[in-house]
Amino acid sequence: MSLEFGLGLTRYVLLAAYLGVYIAIALTIISRIEIGLIYFALLLPQQNLLSRFEIYPLGTQVVHLFMAVLVIKWIVSNIRAGVPLLARTAVNWPLVAFIGWSYFELWWGTVYSGAPSPLGLTDPRFAEWKNLMIPFVLFFIAVNTIRTKTQMKWVVFAMVVSMLAMDRSFYANFFRPDHYDAALKASGRGAFTYLGANELAAFYAMYSPMLISLFVLDRSMVRRVFYGIGIVGNIYSLLFLFSRGGYFAIVAGLLVLGLLRHRILLVVLIGVLLFWRSFIPIAVAERLDMTWNDDGPDRTTEERISMWKIGMNLIESSPALGVGYDIIPQLGIHDEVSGKLRRSLHNGYVSMMVELGAVGTAIWLIVFTSAGWMSWTVLRKSNDGFFKGLAAGTLACLAATLVFNVSSEAWEYFTVMGFFWLMLALVARCRILMAEEQATAKPV
Repeated sequence: MSLEFGLGLTRYVLLAAYLGVYIAIALTIISRIEIGLIYFALLLPQQNLLSRFEIYPLGTQVVHLFMAVLVIKWIVSNIRAGVPLLARTAVNWPLVAFIGWSYFELWWGTVYSGAPSPLGLTDPRFAEWKNLMIPFVLFFIAVNTIRTKTQMKWVVFAMVVSMLAMDRSFYANFFRPDHYDAALKASGRGAFTYLGANELAAFYAMYSPMLISLFVLDRSMVRRVFYGIGIVGNIYSLLFLFSRGGYFAIVAGLLVLGLLRHRILLVVLIGVLLFWRSFIPIAVAERLDMTWNDDGPDRTTEERISMWKIGMNLIESSPALGVGYDIIPQLGIHDEVSGKLRRSLHNGYVSMMVELGAVGTAIWLIVFTSAGWMSWTVLRKSNDGFFKGLAAGTLACLAATLVFNVSSEAWEYFTVMGFFWLMLALVARCRILMAEEQATAKPV
């Protein structure tokens, strides 16, 4: 998958983006942290771009360098301002508990499963855990440093621009086929160099409902133009990624959005479900038809069911504590249909139960429940269209995430989940601003 922006400017865009990292870091250090956050939001899902930074000095460490600078700036700025490092949110303690439990599971994997000790930054399991932590740390940075509505709008704008760049890259490197072929799905990775079409589909399924919510509720016509272009680009890309999990996930997100706020979406969804064959591309219809035939589920579905059964057997071996974080890739699992070696079980819930046990899975679900409750509170109590758009979009994004991870493990990847945690941080800040406004409005 080539990095293509058109106009013959691709190599200059790459260099400019790389130099922009150090300019943004410098401005973050000497000036304001939101500069770094906004630029980091632009880069966060651009895995294709980030991977090409490796030709430049420290290019492979851009994400870690950025995170280190943002953390230091957050701590120093809040201490100097006399502000608590952690603002109170409904997600804080559940998320801290999950971080602690997942680190315990790193070592439990050594004790229980005999994996090497996760010592050193280069240890593969520690590296995976570190990448898992990136969006969580980003949540704490954003909620404790983005303090105004204007700053929030700039972060959202950066996220939208980043999605538009991803849409442009997908459109430039892909074509609309007349008929489905498995090779098409394998090639449709777009901006996600090291992941696959399913993970990219998860990204689009999660954040398209977010854009729709903002398009409807945000009163700014200028921003609505960007939201609208992003919606079209995202849905086009999602369609031709041929991910059935992605299709089901976006339906879940739009269903929640319709139930919460926009009833017209329910009418649209019913129409789509009734008459989808009359307007969706033939290649997409062929992909959906493959799911089930006269002989039962298709081969890929059978492979996944086989892996889920293997996972259920592994859960029985250590139901409470699991086998340890990132142990599944080391187990040498082969599905019983194709015999292929599998590094994952293609089900986020089963994989989490296997590795983190019932305790870790319960904490994770509490994290998501707290996130949903906080977003619902903002949606219900706020009179601000932008705040409502963020809250409803986050709830729809959450629904899409929960559905997609039935057939994938997308929530392990910061390129997929990063925007969700940024959105959630903005919703948490909305809640704080609403509480401050309410306290100010009370009569003395």
